[in-house]
Amino acid sequence: MRLNEPWSGKEGLIYAPERHANAHDRATIELELRQDLLMDAGFVERMVGLVAEIVPRHL
Repeated sequence: MRLNEPWSGKEGLIYAPERHANAHDRATIELELRQDLLMDAGFVERMVGLVAEIVPRHL
Protein backbone atom coordinates (compact mmCIF):
# COMPACT_ATOMS: atom_id res chain seq x y z
CA MET A 1 0.00 0.00 0.00
CA ARG A 2 1.24 3.48 -0.82
CA LEU A 3 0.82 6.64 1.25
CA ASN A 4 -2.59 8.29 0.89
CA GLU A 5 -4.08 5.84 -1.57
CA PRO A 6 -6.29 6.31 -3.48
CA TRP A 7 -5.59 10.05 -3.49
CA SER A 8 -3.31 12.64 -1.91
CA GLY A 9 -4.33 15.88 -0.25
CA LYS A 10 -1.09 17.29 -1.65
CA GLU A 11 -2.69 17.34 -5.10
CA GLY A 12 -5.15 20.12 -4.26
CA LEU A 13 -8.01 17.82 -3.30
CA ILE A 14 -8.81 19.54 -0.02
CA TYR A 15 -10.45 22.46 -1.80
CA ALA A 16 -13.21 23.25 0.71
CA PRO A 17 -11.04 23.38 3.85
CA GLU A 18 -8.42 25.52 2.12
CA ARG A 19 -11.02 27.85 0.60
CA HIS A 20 -12.78 28.50 3.91
CA ALA A 21 -9.58 28.73 5.94
CA ASN A 22 -8.02 31.18 3.49
CA ALA A 23 -11.19 33.30 3.43
CA HIS A 24 -10.90 33.75 7.19
CA ASP A 25 -7.10 33.90 7.42
CA ARG A 26 -6.91 30.57 9.23
CA ALA A 27 -4.68 27.53 9.01
CA THR A 28 -5.99 24.47 7.18
CA ILE A 29 -6.23 20.98 8.55
CA GLU A 30 -8.16 17.98 7.35
CA LEU A 31 -8.14 14.66 9.16
CA GLU A 32 -9.26 11.48 7.50
CA LEU A 33 -9.80 8.44 9.66
CA ARG A 34 -10.99 4.97 8.78
CA GLN A 35 -14.60 4.56 9.84
CA ASP A 36 -13.99 1.12 11.35
CA LEU A 37 -11.38 2.56 13.72
CA LEU A 38 -13.85 5.14 14.99
CA MET A 39 -15.87 2.28 16.51
CA ASP A 40 -12.99 1.67 18.96
CA ALA A 41 -13.36 4.02 21.95
CA GLY A 42 -9.67 3.62 22.82
CA PHE A 43 -8.63 4.68 19.32
CA VAL A 44 -10.91 7.71 19.44
CA GLU A 45 -9.52 8.71 22.83
CA ARG A 46 -5.93 8.44 21.55
CA MET A 47 -6.73 10.48 18.42
CA VAL A 48 -8.43 13.22 20.45
CA GLY A 49 -5.39 13.37 22.71
CA LEU A 50 -2.98 13.58 19.78
CA VAL A 51 -4.97 16.29 18.01
CA ALA A 52 -5.31 18.28 21.26
CA GLU A 53 -1.54 18.05 21.73
CA ILE A 54 -0.39 18.73 18.17
CA VAL A 55 -2.80 21.31 16.74
CA PRO A 56 -2.16 24.11 19.27
CA ARG A 57 1.57 23.96 18.45
CA HIS A 58 0.77 24.95 14.85
CA LEU A 59 -1.75 27.72 15.39
